[in-house]
Amino acid sequence: MPPQRTRRAHSEIPSASGPLRQSPRLHGSQPNGHGSSVSIQQPPSNGSIESRATISNPSTSLPTSTSSFNTPTNHHDALTEKMTSLINIFSSVAERLQASQSASLNPAAPAVAHITANIAPNPSSSTSTFPADTEDLAILNDPRIRPLKARYPRLDIKTVKQIMESKFRPENILRLRASNFTSIKDRDTHSSGSLILGGHRFETQQPDVKLEEYHSLLVLLQPFLVYCQCLVRFAPPALQLDLSEALWDYMFLLIDLNKLHTWDSVRDFHIAFHYTRLDDVYDAEGWRKRDMHLEFTHLRKRDEAAPSRRPTSQPQPLAYCIRWNRGDFCQLPCKYTHRCSSCNSPLHTAKDCRRFTTQNSNHEPLGNHSRTQSSHSNQATSGSSSRQ
Repeated sequence: MPPQRTRRAHSEIPSASGPLRQSPRLHGSQPNGHGSSVSIQQPPSNGSIESRATISNPSTSLPTSTSSFNTPTNHHDALTEKMTSLINIFSSVAERLQASQSASLNPAAPAVAHITANIAPNPSSSTSTFPADTEDLAILNDPRIRPLKARYPRLDIKTVKQIMESKFRPENILRLRASNFTSIKDRDTHSSGSLILGGHRFETQQPDVKLEEYHSLLVLLQPFLVYCQCLVRFAPPALQLDLSEALWDYMFLLIDLNKLHTWDSVRDFHIAFHYTRLDDVYDAEGWRKRDMHLEFTHLRKRDEAAPSRRPTSQPQPLAYCIRWNRGDFCQLPCKYTHRCSSCNSPLHTAKDCRRFTTQNSNHEPLGNHSRTQSSHSNQATSGSSSRQ
């Protein structure tokens, strides 16, 4: 009987590199070097060469060849998880952007912004509101400002802060006027403009007041007194008395200049001079010293050199009404004088006048000259007859 040939048992184990052939010498259970055994079944009697291999591990039991290493399925699950996390991130960013836009357009949106801040608080938005309030409270609690607030309850905190920092613009002095304390509105602090005075351009901020609102010196002095009180309060104690006297001297100078010069020029001079004092507003000598260059370039004399002379020409002769002197109808009111052209009497017309003096025919009504000539001829005839 011929010896049976050993048939090779093929066991296909799925892996990343394809099927793996098992050795045909493995019969029964053989160790694989990792604490597990491989058992190979003998081929069936029907002549099939395929056999099934089972790998057994004492710690983990691996299934058969179709489910041992399912690499494509695990890769698909990881990709799905990454896409889901990215979608969640983009959704949260879109919700935050939409909430911020609705808060800027709708005043009622702070509630939504508050909910969003609780979910993911924004440090920039949480720290931008409190410093301003804290700074305002610090200014109000300043012992130098409390007397000013007690005297002027409507004094604006922003204006006081600008005066303390020497950033107050002279053209906005009317913001300190008592009559405007209740009507001052919050305006944009970042707005800028320029002011031209005497050919010089000055960059300004918060152009709240127009120059046309300074109607007279009294309109300027009232808020300027409030400004001077603020300066004296904020100045060092050693300079307060001297600074107060210098500011009073400057106000007296403005009054004297207004007597001899036009108000518009005095106003322009004051604003230009005030700009020169912004570098050191507590310098008493700077307020007291006169700036001859600014006075020469800005001030203009009043037009009171000589009073207007009355005309000395002869009065025009009266224009008599010809119709009235003739005795004709004249429609009233008449622009001519209704007086007798012969004797200037308002009681009768030239037609009824008893004076027969020779006058210029241009001043007599029409027909009066012929009547005078006829009267003279009658007198001559009567005189000749009496001589005979």
